[in-house]
Amino acid sequence: MRRAAVLFAGFLAMAGCSDDDGWSSYDDNEIVFGITQKGTTTTAGYEYLSLAHRGGWSTDVMRAGTDGVCIHETLDRRIGKPNVGDGGRARFSGGLLPPAGLVVNANEDDVKLDAAAFGPGKELVFGVDEGFALPPFGPIPLLSPRTAITVTAPAASTDELPVDTTKDLGFAWTVVDTPNDAPSRVMTSIDTDKEEVRCFFDEDATSGAMPASFLALLGAAGTKGTLSVATHRQVTVIARGGWTIYVVAAISQREQPIILR
Repeated sequence: MRRAAVLFAGFLAMAGCSDDDGWSSYDDNEIVFGITQKGTTTTAGYEYLSLAHRGGWSTDVMRAGTDGVCIHETLDRRIGKPNVGDGGRARFSGGLLPPAGLVVNANEDDVKLDAAAFGPGKELVFGVDEGFALPPFGPIPLLSPRTAITVTAPAASTDELPVDTTKDLGFAWTVVDTPNDAPSRVMTSIDTDKEEVRCFFDEDATSGAMPASFLALLGAAGTKGTLSVATHRQVTVIARGGWTIYVVAAISQREQPIILR
């Protein structure tokens, strides 16, 4: 089962991490709302990570390091979008979005807009009007991720990039200097039909590596998937009722097919 188009959990860096390496799960009640821009298309939606009142349902992750720099998930272990009886409505607004914003409805698929959401120095606002089993909260500000970086490694190609799972996979990028563009993180990810690995780096580092130990979790030789690089931001909100709410934003910078070797 492949992930939802928005890749919300894919944009989530730190949720569910413990102080030690290894498997961990989300505690209490957690949900992530995400908005993603790819070219001139914007997609928004949500995904639950943990629901204590549903018998402790939770999404399992494995991470590397105490800072959660890399995360592995088996996609069919995600909770996703279980039905919320009272429905719900959340809204992204501001930035380059239309005056009415972009509305995310509970129990519905991701919403898409054939227009950009982010611009240099532009701030979005997010809030939950009602439902999702959440207390109302917001509006909260969400600064645009860096609108553009140039990914210099791996080299761009429309052919399948061979990924050697016995070696770390290096990434490198340079910043496209746009006035009023604030620094953000860089997220690299590889997903297959069943697995996903994602790593987060400071933009100023200009390089990073996906560990071989995590690449090996993606599948056997011959497995195909997609490599993605995006700029990324996250805001975390603690709300009544034991809720942790993550609001994430990302701008896709590179996608290309891969094959494991």
